[in-house]
Amino acid sequence: MTTDARARQEWIHEQARRYALHPLPDSLHVTDDTTNYMAIDRDHVVELEGTPFLVRGNEREGRFGIDDQPKFWVKRAIDLETGKLHILKLVFYEEFRAQIGSLQVRCVRSPEKEGRVLDLVRGDPRFMQGRTARDVRGNLVRVIVYITGVDLLNYVHSLPARHEEYFHGHFPALLAHIIE
Repeated sequence: MTTDARARQEWIHEQARRYALHPLPDSLHVTDDTTNYMAIDRDHVVELEGTPFLVRGNEREGRFGIDDQPKFWVKRAIDLETGKLHILKLVFYEEFRAQIGSLQVRCVRSPEKEGRVLDLVRGDPRFMQGRTARDVRGNLVRVIVYITGVDLLNYVHSLPARHEEYFHGHFPALLAHIIE
């Protein structure tokens, strides 16, 4: 290992200790290949295009009737250069059907599509923000800025209104605000 590589490794470990809030092992697992997302765990470091991220854990699904199921391809992580929290969406292809009343919708999870959406909404405060980064194997990882607060679905569920009251009283203003 070169002197520069050793210094970089020490810096990563020092930054990880700074942000971990608990003791870390003497040797950190550092990877720049996210292909096997199941092997990436809490306190591992994922390096993407030169930026190291300390993984804090897996995100969980909060919708679709499968609350609290871990999404192993979605990691909560701290950027060790800035200390900011991000969501790393690793490559995971999925296709499923959603039903809304009698309408069946085919849904396809695609890292490339999600990356294009991030590019389209960049700078628009109404949408989540982030960027894409490739790992050494070419996997397209979405690096999403973590937003604290209540999400729209939980906000709507918290409104003390029956359906008709929500639909006629709250929904028009909410929709107008989103469209604005």
